[in-house]
Amino acid sequence: MNSTTLYLTEDLQRQVEALAIYYNTPKARIMREALTSGMDRLRQKAPRQNKVLLDLAKIGGHGPRDLSEKHDQYLWS
Repeated sequence: MNSTTLYLTEDLQRQVEALAIYYNTPKARIMREALTSGMDRLRQKAPRQNKVLLDLAKIGGHGPRDLSEKHDQYLWS
């Protein structure tokens, strides 16, 4: 895991603390779960072209041979 700094509003800080107490779990775990859930929702809302790029990234270099030449065509079609 990587360490990062996150600035929260007072309201968010209180909500995180309350959930951590309620679930008897560290605040960091509450924040990771909230971020994971939020990232999943954002990925589902991503415009189609972003999904295409993410799908190509999952291929790991095994995409179409002409991808470097026709990337705009693949992106917008």
